[in-house]
Amino acid sequence: MNLFAKAGSSKHSHGHRSGSSRNHGHKHHSEPKASTSNLGSTSVAVSVDGVRRPEEPSFLFVVNEFSVNYEPPVQGMPALTDQWANPMPPTDAGAYGDEQVGHVFRYRSGVITPAVGYQWYRPALNDEGCIVRVDQAGNITGYPVFHNAQSIFTCSSHLPVIVGEGDASLGQSFMRRLCRCDAISENTPGFAWCILHFTENELLPGVSLVTANGHGRPNVVGSAPSWVPFLVPGVYQNTRATTESAGLAGRVAILIGLMALHSRPGRASDVFNNGKWQGHEWRDPGPFRAPRPDENPRGLLVYVCYDNLINGQDDSEENNISTEACRQMMETLEWCSVLVRG
Repeated sequence: MNLFAKAGSSKHSHGHRSGSSRNHGHKHHSEPKASTSNLGSTSVAVSVDGVRRPEEPSFLFVVNEFSVNYEPPVQGMPALTDQWANPMPPTDAGAYGDEQVGHVFRYRSGVITPAVGYQWYRPALNDEGCIVRVDQAGNITGYPVFHNAQSIFTCSSHLPVIVGEGDASLGQSFMRRLCRCDAISENTPGFAWCILHFTENELLPGVSLVTANGHGRPNVVGSAPSWVPFLVPGVYQNTRATTESAGLAGRVAILIGLMALHSRPGRASDVFNNGKWQGHEWRDPGPFRAPRPDENPRGLLVYVCYDNLINGQDDSEENNISTEACRQMMETLEWCSVLVRG
């Protein structure tokens, strides 16, 4: 399949691939010794048992901007709001049009660079999409393993950020107040919108870990973080914290979405092209800006996958980095490290 004719199309958006084209196995291996190898742009460690693991933390991500029709689907019906009359994203897939597709980037040990040879691909509007590897002719040559996707909206000054674990344009989001509580479970299709929540790791005192699905508490952990009210809106400040803030980490797709909301509408990639997140420092001094009363909510899709495909190698379990090794690397990066200092 050739993507060059579609590279600028907005009909490329988000999908949940659980593996590459051959779905890497999930195995645990000991690492008594290891030699390092750098194949193409993917740095790997090769252990004596031949299993390839990331030599340093690395993943791929893209931020796409939703195009949303906020007019009610039935004439005369009110627009969707929460119980306090804040505007909310539509739950119907038909309200989502062609999104504005961002660039694919690579995070490696705190350095953000364009991921050359990778593109976003969505077969058709309201289909699942994914990041793909392409050759110079635009043919798909690999599917990096999916890690996580988050939809993130800023709705109003009273509801500055809501998040949902999935792609809102697929029509699978819902509001808890419109669903029977006893009908909602972990097996309920789609996702519920939640405000930002944070938790902490006792081994990282003062580090706020942003979570999905409303787990934790609705304020940051430490006192006086440098990234509030800039990266994170001021309403999440913790005025009772007794520990000094030591940084921000957690679900990386949500953090990337918060950063991208500091871009101009339709230009979410500019934040990363302009180096505003480098070396685990947030370098945008501007405060978080929510929509004015006369503006519609703004929404983004953030898609993150493992940097498991070794350049120049076929997309196969034998050639590429272990999926389980990538998963462990991401778990450590998100929950046991600092992604934004201060």
